[in-house]
Amino acid sequence: MAQLALPSTKASDDFILDALPYIDDAEYDDSHRKFALSMVEEEQKRYPMTKDYLKKFPKPQYDKFLTPLLQQEFQRINEAKPMPEFDMSRYMVPAPSTSADRQTWVNAIGNCDAQIENMKLKRLNLELMQTHGGPTLVKMNKTLQTLADREEQTVFKLRSQLFETHSRRKRRQEDVRSQLLHMGSQWIVLVNKNIKLDNAIQSAEAELKAMAKRIKIEYNVDPDSIAV
Repeated sequence: MAQLALPSTKASDDFILDALPYIDDAEYDDSHRKFALSMVEEEQKRYPMTKDYLKKFPKPQYDKFLTPLLQQEFQRINEAKPMPEFDMSRYMVPAPSTSADRQTWVNAIGNCDAQIENMKLKRLNLELMQTHGGPTLVKMNKTLQTLADREEQTVFKLRSQLFETHSRRKRRQEDVRSQLLHMGSQWIVLVNKNIKLDNAIQSAEAELKAMAKRIKIEYNVDPDSIAV
């Protein structure tokens, strides 16, 4: 039966789980459930859990990737201050008043030129996306599909191995089912014979003691001294 049992681990070399779920036809009740729970409790005593299960690991460095900008933002959040509004003046093209000086007009024209260059860059990006965006997305989708197919193959392989493992265990247990039943019936027969033999021995000893008492002799027989 040990050959059909689940293999033990290094942490539990002294314990073998000899369950045969594929051929075990016992009718379980609450007593079996209580027994199973007691086994679980016993195993929990062998492997005591601790609340500080991260004790063996180094302490995490939470501030490792904290930049000055993030520190400033976290400080603003802790102080419950509102987020400053975005300055949209850079993206506007307001015309200066007629009474503005020359430098104001120069700044306004420079802002217009910057906005025009920005629009040109956006247009160029849109043209590039229109030309190369489709093939790039198709290639990316093919790459993602390849990765998905590979993962599905891995999952299918693992499920096949799991199914084969359970099938192999089932076949091995079913192959020895008749042998185990025969050995179990033999064990019951031998136990019954031993019980009958023990009862016969006790009856003979009682009879011998009664005879010894009648003839007034001491009855003292060492079972180990009897040669078979």
